[in-house]
Amino acid sequence: MRTAVTISLHGQWLSSGFYAIWGRSSDGEWMSSLELKLLLFATHQDSFYGTQIAAWESEDIEGIKLSAVDALSFFSAPVGNPFMQIGWNQPLIKARDAAPAIKEALRDGTITPSLEGWKEHHYHWRIQQTAAADSHSLSTLTELLDHDEQIGDWVRHLMLESLESRPEQREALRRLELLQQTLSQFSPEEASHFPKEQELLRLIGWTSDSIPFRASLRLQEPVHNSGIAAWRLTYVLTDQQSPDIVLECDDSGNPIGSPPEAWLPYIDQGTSMLSLLLHLVPDIAVSLSPPRLKMELNDHEAWGFLAEYSQRIVEWGGSVMLPAWWNKLRSQRPKLKASMRNPDDALSLFGVDQMMKFDWKLSIGDIDLTEEEFHSITAGQKQLHFIRGEWISLDQTLIEQIRKVVEKSKRRKGIPLRELLQRHLANEHGQLDVQVDDETAPVEWEIEMAGNLLQWMQQLNRTGDVPVIPVPETFQGSLRGYQAQGLSWLIFLRRFGLGGCLADDMGLGKTIQYIAYLLQVKKEGVNGDDGSSLLICPTSLVGNWEKELRRFAPDLNIYLHYGIDRPRDEEQFARAVQGYDLVVTTYMTALLDIGCLTSVHWNSLCLDEAQNIKNAYTKQATAIRRIPADHRIAMTGTPVENRLSELWSIYEFMNPGYLGSHTQFQKQFSREVERSTSGDAAAQVRRFIKPFMLRRSKSDPLIVPDLPDKIESKVYVPLTKEQAALYDNVLDQLFRGLDGRSGIDRRGAILSALTKLKQICNHPALFTKETGVAAITSTRSHKTIRLLEMVRELRAEGDRCLIFTQYAEMGFLLQRMLEKEMQEKVLYLHGGSTKVQRDRMVEEFQRGDDVRGNSAVCTDNDNGIFVLSLKAGGTGLNLTAANHVFHFDRWWNPAVENQATDRAYRIGQNRHVQVHKFICLGTLEERIDEMIEQKQGLTRQITGSGSEQWVTEMSTDELQDLFALRRSWLEG
Repeated sequence: MRTAVTISLHGQWLSSGFYAIWGRSSDGEWMSSLELKLLLFATHQDSFYGTQIAAWESEDIEGIKLSAVDALSFFSAPVGNPFMQIGWNQPLIKARDAAPAIKEALRDGTITPSLEGWKEHHYHWRIQQTAAADSHSLSTLTELLDHDEQIGDWVRHLMLESLESRPEQREALRRLELLQQTLSQFSPEEASHFPKEQELLRLIGWTSDSIPFRASLRLQEPVHNSGIAAWRLTYVLTDQQSPDIVLECDDSGNPIGSPPEAWLPYIDQGTSMLSLLLHLVPDIAVSLSPPRLKMELNDHEAWGFLAEYSQRIVEWGGSVMLPAWWNKLRSQRPKLKASMRNPDDALSLFGVDQMMKFDWKLSIGDIDLTEEEFHSITAGQKQLHFIRGEWISLDQTLIEQIRKVVEKSKRRKGIPLRELLQRHLANEHGQLDVQVDDETAPVEWEIEMAGNLLQWMQQLNRTGDVPVIPVPETFQGSLRGYQAQGLSWLIFLRRFGLGGCLADDMGLGKTIQYIAYLLQVKKEGVNGDDGSSLLICPTSLVGNWEKELRRFAPDLNIYLHYGIDRPRDEEQFARAVQGYDLVVTTYMTALLDIGCLTSVHWNSLCLDEAQNIKNAYTKQATAIRRIPADHRIAMTGTPVENRLSELWSIYEFMNPGYLGSHTQFQKQFSREVERSTSGDAAAQVRRFIKPFMLRRSKSDPLIVPDLPDKIESKVYVPLTKEQAALYDNVLDQLFRGLDGRSGIDRRGAILSALTKLKQICNHPALFTKETGVAAITSTRSHKTIRLLEMVRELRAEGDRCLIFTQYAEMGFLLQRMLEKEMQEKVLYLHGGSTKVQRDRMVEEFQRGDDVRGNSAVCTDNDNGIFVLSLKAGGTGLNLTAANHVFHFDRWWNPAVENQATDRAYRIGQNRHVQVHKFICLGTLEERIDEMIEQKQGLTRQITGSGSEQWVTEMSTDELQDLFALRRSWLEG
């Protein structure tokens, strides 16, 4: 026969809303939580046989922890086990005895909040006095709720959990808390006049309302043209079943006239409810001893009732009857409208700081108030006004803000065009709030535009709407469709004094679009000004510009302000640039000679590679923004590289003040864009910058048909001072005694010098055979400077490139340099690479394209830069993953260069290929390139075998002409 297990259970209520239970076996040992679960909940389905019961520990005691709901389930039906005897401690006995009654009361809904026990947002709960409350168990529960704090807290947690599934009572409890916060402010004597607790529970909606009428406060507006100026507030009783039966009461809440017989037992409840409302809202009471209703209200009191007191009464569960127009009026927010004067003449504007003239009016619903009417009706400090048969409301705070907006506009003599543009752009997608100052809330206002200005705004925001102008006849070439559109866009902005950023992808022809712009400006003589334009570019591009300008616009008079012989005095500079159409200088020279540049007012000012001023507070960026010009243009393929503030710096150059101060931009946009995940801030920035940035990519469907499959260009760069010194030194050594040499000795000296000069043009470290940190410093050569700039831009666009060099050591230098600057792996194929290495690199490069697909995102595993020795990689490879090919140094044999280019430009290539050939200005590289282009007598020799032997057959004079360094291209 099995022996019954004897355990003694101990428990206590935890303030966190749980019952903690622990037990001791008959041998005196404390039981584990697992043993308790197995013994007590072996048949308890609600807790999945104890598996969902939490363990509990306190010092050396281990037990279990029951939530309020689990405890009710457990204590309502304690485990029955014939093989177990349980001894309960006193707190558990109380819980066990109370549980059935609590469960019954929860089911029947007889547990209600008690106002008397309300303290610090916690309610005392009691059993509602009903017939069921006479049962012994409920009477016992009532006693426990009144005197046992733990049972009361348990019931409170049970009620709060049960309200999660009873939204109507949850809302009623919220009303009760609002009401209780107000009631707690009154003395016991004052509270004695209030309705009984059961009536308040009906008021908040906790219990069903059995009263046959509904009591309401009714506000009626004055009858105009009748001599009655007061608002009428009355207390009315409306039949619950027949709303047409309405009985008005006197100021004490007693019905005027005979109420229906069914109402008589409840009339006192109606009067006590009015007494409560008058105590809660004393501003509508004439007296509180006894309570009497103020039945006539002035405009200020009526506004208080409409805007504040009526809402409070409804929140408590009471009822109000308001004029039918109030809901509509409450939802109407007054708008301040600025109507432009003479909109068809507004296009005489010039620049984003141009002040636009407006007439002001206030719009409320369908009513438009003139400025004079506005001042007239607001003089009386009233919130409610009856105008043209309609009521309108004007809050005093709002009135003051409106006045500030209008006064600020008058003080500034209008609204700046930049603000007008921003509002127009924002209003296409949502209202833009503009603050009057830092201490006031935004005032909602809008601008009415019409005529030419509205059409102009639409054109500004939709580039395709800008009329395309004919390409100037003096332009020596042709513009593709999108390039002609770019020219037209620049001229369109110029006519209104607005700067623009030409941000096309690399290879789409930003240079020639600007050249065509210069020719059009010269042709039109815009503004009657034939002054010079100024172009600022990186030193590595000044030669490129000189070449392209001579090629496409030979009619332009060009002055290069660069080099050691440039004028540095302001007067000398002004005389030097007089009569020229364009002055070209570099960023470094501009900083050094900023006094000269700011002493001239320029026809236009263009920054090429405008990301050079991306850091707003550098000396260079600050100085360049000071240069005066009628029109400003920025050209860059990467307007934003790392931070949004870089965009602000470029726009501050183009259209000063358009995006506000740097601090305002950081606060309103930069930080929001960096923190926000919704994208709203970024979308607003895009809307604001769109009218002044023209950005097209090579993948745009409208551009693809315009592009040839292969675009070849030459990149002209000058020598650095270090390169020029080394170059001169080699020439001195070569020509010292060259005439005294002959035969193989002479030819050997010439070939050796030729190799050295070409190495110097690439990078000084290649010539000096350096291998340390200085060897991979890009700034020692303008070739490497420009290469890095272009690689950064193409990688930012998601493109990939091949870089060919005929010198193996140059390849190693480029690999190390690019990996350091670009922070990505760079592949290098050279003559020493094994077949396995060669195949692996080709596979990695091609596979990177497969992984990337059409994405413009470069990853650490995306091998997008491939350096190749011309001999090792010039033939036999399929590298169609690349769409850019760089010839870092020239082979001077077009056939060999074309073979190298064909590694990318071949069957399987599905993108446009851009070929970039680097040439050092003022050196033998430029001279030989000119000879090839001009097809002089040596062309066949040069392009035949690819050998450089033909150079050795030249006379000393011819060699000096070929090798001589042209000093006009040296840095100053």
